[in-house]
Amino acid sequence: MSGRSDKPQKPKTPGSGKEDDCRSLSLTFYLQSPDEIVVEQLQVGNYVYLSIEDDAKRLITVRAPNGLRAGSLVGANVLRLYNCMQKNNTYIGEVIEKNGGNCKIQVSHDA
Repeated sequence: MSGRSDKPQKPKTPGSGKEDDCRSLSLTFYLQSPDEIVVEQLQVGNYVYLSIEDDAKRLITVRAPNGLRAGSLVGANVLRLYNCMQKNNTYIGEVIEKNGGNCKIQVSHDA
């Protein structure tokens, strides 16, 4: 044996921390603990602003166009987004679905 393995290489996991992964990030989240008054003012197609509110909890806050806090993001990829934001990447969110107090946000890199 030559010591070379013919075993297939494991594919790289998306979001493995590479800068390119952060720039191409496009994810969908729901609002957690939404502020009913602020969410009521949001419309599908509105852009919202994202920021890290609490480093200890890795909480990403969503703010309406008027600057009021709409809620925070919840979903399987919040940590992935948080890690990219920690690397000075900025993201913008777009309201893509709204049903009463439930609000779905599409997040992408703010080029």
